[in-house]
Amino acid sequence: MSLLSDRALTGKESSASYMASVLGKIVVLAKRRFDIFMNLASETESAFKNCQRRGDLDRWYPQLVLAVCQNIENIADDPNTILSQLKIACLEPQKKDAKQNYQQALDNYVKEYMGRPMEKLQTFFDHIDACISQGMQPETIAYQQNFSKLELKKAISAHPGKEVKKGLEQLYKKVEKHLCEEENLLQVVWRNMSEEFIQQYKNYQDLIGKCYYGAEIQMEFGINDILAYFSDIAQQH
Repeated sequence: MSLLSDRALTGKESSASYMASVLGKIVVLAKRRFDIFMNLASETESAFKNCQRRGDLDRWYPQLVLAVCQNIENIADDPNTILSQLKIACLEPQKKDAKQNYQQALDNYVKEYMGRPMEKLQTFFDHIDACISQGMQPETIAYQQNFSKLELKKAISAHPGKEVKKGLEQLYKKVEKHLCEEENLLQVVWRNMSEEFIQQYKNYQDLIGKCYYGAEIQMEFGINDILAYFSDIAQQH
């Protein structure tokens, strides 16, 4: 499963859409395994509540969790939440590991499939970032021919709000296809994608403020518009 999840993200072994579908199925399978563990552990806790062999049970728990988690890197629902519900002290290390693995898998998925929704603008600012990293002062950027105010306006005009929303609708359909069997996970992923998109937007705004101070050049849509795009798309499906 580890190998399959890597391939699903890199797309090196097959088409991106096929491997993404494989990743989605792995994620759903992982969640179902944790659901089974949840039921088993709840019943076991009741049976061993006042048992003298409670120590044996505590030694057994980590081995069971390790067996469930083995080779599963991308988890559909936060296993930390499941383990927390049980409130089993001996599982604290496994709880921490599961939470880290879950968050890493979620971040990887979001960044991979979110991609660069405003490609021309992202490329424009990537070049500006590179110049600043090489020592160029932000206030001199606008005087470079490739980064003039006119070029910035062209990059911004390539991504009107209507087209951005259309691109997000296509993204939602792709994610929905991957995770159609798990509605809750779809909501989590979509929320994280909205946060990632807003973070990209804020980075653009910060660079505009630093490099084009006083130029009064703004994006054609704001954060409230972005939130509305994501909300509207989710409600339509």
